[in-house]
Amino acid sequence: MLHEIVELADLGKIDRGVVNLLFRQALERINKDIDDRSAVKGARKLVITLACEPVQGASGTLESVKVEVEVKVAAPALRTNTYSMGQNAQGHLMFNDLSPDAVGQRTLDEEIERKISDDQ
Repeated sequence: MLHEIVELADLGKIDRGVVNLLFRQALERINKDIDDRSAVKGARKLVITLACEPVQGASGTLESVKVEVEVKVAAPALRTNTYSMGQNAQGHLMFNDLSPDAVGQRTLDEEIERKISDDQ
């Protein structure tokens, strides 16, 4: 059966509702991201793109139109905290898991370990 697309709701009829499903899944991803990272500033975006490509027949007249619906979610990037790291003689990055803000800072745990190893 042929269906016209004249308004947004008509897209929901394509392929037994696949566009509606994609929209709902994208909206769920946005809501989950907002719940998980509410302190992160920045808009979450849901973009629906309708790409239409004309297909010409042998005589040069319009034969059909290839249509693809894309549903895309954009959210602020996932980021860690900033960590202070150093570099060893081999050029490898080094971090101090007990003092993430100052790689060269010694901690009480390290001093206790050093003292134990010196006593043995």
